[in-house]
Amino acid sequence: DIAYSLNNIGIILRNQGKYNEALDCYQRTLQIEEKVYPSGHVDIAKSLANIGNILSDQGKYEEALDYHQRALKIVERFYPSGHLDLAHSLNNIGICYENQNQQKMAFDYYQHALTIYEKFLPFDHPRRQKTEQNIRRLTGRRQTY
Repeated sequence: DIAYSLNNIGIILRNQGKYNEALDCYQRTLQIEEKVYPSGHVDIAKSLANIGNILSDQGKYEEALDYHQRALKIVERFYPSGHLDLAHSLNNIGICYENQNQQKMAFDYYQHALTIYEKFLPFDHPRRQKTEQNIRRLTGRRQTY
């Protein structure tokens, strides 16, 4: 379908560093999904997260945070607590907070994500390792949280 194709084109464009074009594809995907799917559908959450990731890539962390929080609300309703998609959303929010110099908030979101990753992912999984790295970086900046 068109939304699926636009999303895939957005992924390719993002990987090429063409953020504005990727953002356009993701926004068009979201518009289609909001017309086709009921409110709160998990595919809408994925599109919101994709837009949030592009905005983060562009340094627009406050705007990105809004998209990631909207995605998280859907994910929390759609999946059981402890689902990996929940961890991905939490990690994305942590990144936004860290880039806004809100280390305490970032730490809390990273820690929550890591708790989920530790239950389901092996020690050497890239997502788990990246979240652990994010936490180490924060704790290196400040002694306690």
